[in-house]
Amino acid sequence: MKKKTIIALAIFSVVLPVGIFQLVLSQPAELPPQSRDPLFTFTAKWICHVPVPGVFFNPADAEKIGLVPGEYKTDINVHNPSFSVNTLGIKKKFILSVRESPNIPHTPKGFSSTVLGPNAAFFIDCEEIYKVLGLPPGPAKGFVELITTTTDLNVVAEYSSLAVTIDAAGALTPAGISLDVERIPVARFVP
Repeated sequence: MKKKTIIALAIFSVVLPVGIFQLVLSQPAELPPQSRDPLFTFTAKWICHVPVPGVFFNPADAEKIGLVPGEYKTDINVHNPSFSVNTLGIKKKFILSVRESPNIPHTPKGFSSTVLGPNAAFFIDCEEIYKVLGLPPGPAKGFVELITTTTDLNVVAEYSSLAVTIDAAGALTPAGISLDVERIPVARFVP
């Protein structure tokens, strides 16, 4: 009987740590509680109205969100400049802006997380924004907030647009291309 107990304990002592290790690896990256480390935020504006293959695209629909007819695209680039083993958990909050009214109790939001290694970079584009917010392709704008425990991130937003004019017959003529690149500043996170 003692031999079976010893074997069972030996198996348990090997299986339990492996199970806990697998459980930890399968969990999404969480930010440390605010009581341990202060949190910081980088908040960037986004504007999206991009053609999607197989979906009708009308540049004039941009007027629904207060823009001239055209195509609008935002890419938000995030770089961890650390050369050490400083891996960062970044929580991403996507917020949709809506037309002003006397009472706006809330607007659609979506969340996702990313783990960013040292000297690594990623970008957020309109495809991800549509997906996280559950939006169909079309004109939309809002904010993305990156929440993390460091001020040492390089966050840069690229805004590109292709404006068009529409004549009386409905024909489109490109009216100009623009690209604006903006560094996004850090701020203290306010829960």
